[in-house]
Amino acid sequence: MCDIIYPHRLDLLLKDKKCDICKVQEGINIHKINMEQYLGMIYCNDEKCKETIDYSIKNTTKDAEELIKTYGDVINVVRTNGKKETNWCIFGNAYKEHKDDNFWVEVRHIDKNKSKIVKLDDLDKWNNKIL
Repeated sequence: MCDIIYPHRLDLLLKDKKCDICKVQEGINIHKINMEQYLGMIYCNDEKCKETIDYSIKNTTKDAEELIKTYGDVINVVRTNGKKETNWCIFGNAYKEHKDDNFWVEVRHIDKNKSKIVKLDDLDKWNNKIL
């Protein structure tokens, strides 16, 4: 069908923004995937560009609500030191930045000021999910 556009880092000021599909600067819209990291896609008002973005979103993102239904409100995360901790939660949508990349998602500790970005494949292992 359409080419897939992957979420990418957006310029904070969004200067010189152009549609990711047709490269036109007029009538620009932004679909934000992750506000904290300022990830998203830029598209114009052309119907074909909108269709490409919709198709891309379906193939490069996973909604946070669906992830929470799958993993639960409280998840396990393995820290950098190898220790498995509980009391973490999913924070935002999962996304792919490249064709052969894994899905990534931000997780945050419920009580402590900690966060990290992890692969969904790792969350599956850490939380005994077979998807």
